[in-house]
Amino acid sequence: MAGPDVPDESPGRFGDGTERTGVVVIRVWLEGEHASQGLRARISLVADIERREEESLAAGSTEEILEAVRRFVDEFVG
Repeated sequence: MAGPDVPDESPGRFGDGTERTGVVVIRVWLEGEHASQGLRARISLVADIERREEESLAAGSTEEILEAVRRFVDEFVG
């Protein structure tokens, strides 16, 4: 059953009404003395928690982090 803000025909739903759930976890930290050059991230992506297949990426800039999340969401709603 969909919540009040999620219609039953939402892209995350299969034809039988079940939901597909994806997860993104982003761990960020700073290395070195210069924060602007020391950003690091480990991005864990799971497109379907039922399958538990995890993809792990590394990133070194805000742009790389955002691109990884954007690509994941685009593929998820496909």
